[in-house]
Order: sequence, then structure tokens, then C-alpha cells
Amino acid sequence: MYNRQEQKPKPLKEGKIYQIEGKIYLIDQVEYNKTYAFLLDENNQPHGRRRILGSLKNKEVIEI
Repeated sequence: MYNRQEQKPKPLKEGKIYQIEGKIYLIDQVEYNKTYAFLLDENNQPHGRRRILGSLKNKEVIEI
């Protein structure tokens, strides 16, 4: 009855660098409902621990 446009999240590729909501991430592993990534510093080096990214449905995702 309702005609809503639903945007599917963009498929992320492992080993690529993306800017998500203003932060730069290196995608490590993509699963069905989880995406693992490392946060990168200003020299594009991994900083800190591996993180689980939540839903990317309403977030701005830019491939670098």
C-alpha cells in the first residue's frame, strides 16, 4: 500500500578504504550482518583495534 523507496547499503569490498561519516576506515572482513574495519589515522595507518561497523543504511559512504 505504501510506496517507499528503500536504499540498499552499498556493498563494501575487503581491503578497500572508505570514508564513512567523516572517518576513514580500512575494511577487513565483510559478513552477512557485520562489517569489520580498522580506523585509519592521517597517515593511512591502522589505529587501534578492529571495529564492528553497524548498519550503513543511513550513513554516507565514500570510496577512496
